[in-house]
Amino acid sequence: MSSQHFDEQKLREISERVDLVELVAESVRLTRKGGRYWGICPFHQEKTPSFSVNREKNVFYCFGCHKGGNVFAFLMQKDGLSFREAALVLAQRAGVELAVAEEDRQRSDQRRELLAMNKMAAGIYHQQLIGSGGNEARIYLDKRGISAESIEQFELGLAGNDGDALVHHLQKKGYSIDSIKANGLARSYEQSHKVYDLFRERIIFPIARYDSGVIAFGGRTMGDTVPKYLNSPESELFSKRRNLYGLLQAREHMRRLNQAVLVEGYMDCIKLHQAGVKNAVASLGTAFTAEQAELIARYAESVVVVYDGDEAGQRETIRALDILENHSLVCYVLVLPPGKDPDELVTSMRGAGVAQYIENNRITGLEYRIMRLVETTKGDGIEEKLRIIREIKPRIQCLESSLEKDFYSRLLAQKLRIEEDVVTREMRARRTNISRQAAADSPAEYSPDLAERLVAAVINKPYMYERLVQALGSNILAGTVQGEILQVYSRLQAGKIEALECQQAMEAELSKMGYAGEYARIMVLTEEQYLSEAELNELIVRLRIKREEKAWNALAKRVNMLGDTGEFEDFLKIILDFHRILKYSREGEAY
Repeated sequence: MSSQHFDEQKLREISERVDLVELVAESVRLTRKGGRYWGICPFHQEKTPSFSVNREKNVFYCFGCHKGGNVFAFLMQKDGLSFREAALVLAQRAGVELAVAEEDRQRSDQRRELLAMNKMAAGIYHQQLIGSGGNEARIYLDKRGISAESIEQFELGLAGNDGDALVHHLQKKGYSIDSIKANGLARSYEQSHKVYDLFRERIIFPIARYDSGVIAFGGRTMGDTVPKYLNSPESELFSKRRNLYGLLQAREHMRRLNQAVLVEGYMDCIKLHQAGVKNAVASLGTAFTAEQAELIARYAESVVVVYDGDEAGQRETIRALDILENHSLVCYVLVLPPGKDPDELVTSMRGAGVAQYIENNRITGLEYRIMRLVETTKGDGIEEKLRIIREIKPRIQCLESSLEKDFYSRLLAQKLRIEEDVVTREMRARRTNISRQAAADSPAEYSPDLAERLVAAVINKPYMYERLVQALGSNILAGTVQGEILQVYSRLQAGKIEALECQQAMEAELSKMGYAGEYARIMVLTEEQYLSEAELNELIVRLRIKREEKAWNALAKRVNMLGDTGEFEDFLKIILDFHRILKYSREGEAY
């Protein structure tokens, strides 16, 4: 939920009342240096502090991982919250009451009741496992290689064979049959109308939120009962599409390593954690979803997919890659031997060196796609090879690095057992014109550093903004993130609002646009880093010369095209354009 669903004035009040330095200091050790506070970034691994907080401007920025923003952005990234969740937490901290509809309030009360019920149920299941009646289940888990520490860490439990024991216990605590059924802990049979516990004679895996609230359960049979795995049904609290098993235990490690390891099953996830791969999460045994990818992206920028080695697992790997890459996550794959799963991998290695094994044997998502296409394509003729090349071609051409493009072209040639030149020629086909157009449209005259220093100067010194617009127009830095930030500033300046209100409005709007980090980076620049007046004047002169050269070249091209066949009106238009270029060149204004 975005800020537009809350009163903007209330959000500004929260931002003013919550001291960002105090909020950050609760999880990061900060040291003051001049007007800033510095610490080890909580969002990625580093040894030298590159995480900066500016109390005066109420923004943070990490010069290592480039995450940044205001108080809302910090809480969202630290705890993986939506904007709505972060706003409600900070409102309570600031003592600001955010208006919530009565329907939302009732729904929130209902969710609290269901969470309390699940917490109680999880405790009952856990006590049954570690108590005297759980001996057989503990022997089973021990044979599967699950340690006592993991039983406690993941709060594993046991549902006994009493058909309605949990229902009776919850009823004694004041919960109604309807609420127990609505929470997915029980169901009734149409013939007898009797209510039974949903989970019976199963190992129980509580599924928790980031804040340890239990939202659902998974149950695994210890025998041959079908189905082998059973999940809580969809409910007010739980949607399989939107959750990941092990997130509570893994999220801090995902953030620190900036990577997640994605598996399919509960046991796979737990065994990897035992083996030191503590950033592992599982997709609840269902097909991977866009919502789950979005959840991963809150904590990490890359993913290693470790699905089963059988045909079904490899098909699902491709599907997961498609979804993950659509969420801008860098993807790797660990290919397991046919018939093997991550649980068996850990068991065969006796838990030693698994993290290093994954690191050393993973391949990139694109490498996996090439391998998979070659393996699954029937036939070895030229038509089949061309089809593979054409399918992979757009993915290779999208790569920014020439080294990567060469590497994957060579790899593709090796896998197809053809000459490298054949793949290279196919890759270059119809690419030259595209590259030239991209180069013509790119704002090459602005380096990111120069653009940031320029935006920092004009935002903090409005007279420099007026000078810039007068000389070069308002569309400066077009095609860059910094240009988008400048456009937002320009719109707000047109409204003649106060400086503080302008900053808060910019934070809100740029957050919606996804530019919170870029804006924070600009705002943490010190005055000494701003573009100076002399540098601004030099930039204006340089850009004016380039614009004039471009205009003259375009004019000459038009004259050549007209030649002897041009009409008088066409020549007249060119003469007027010629006059305009001379006029603006003399007066030094934008054209």
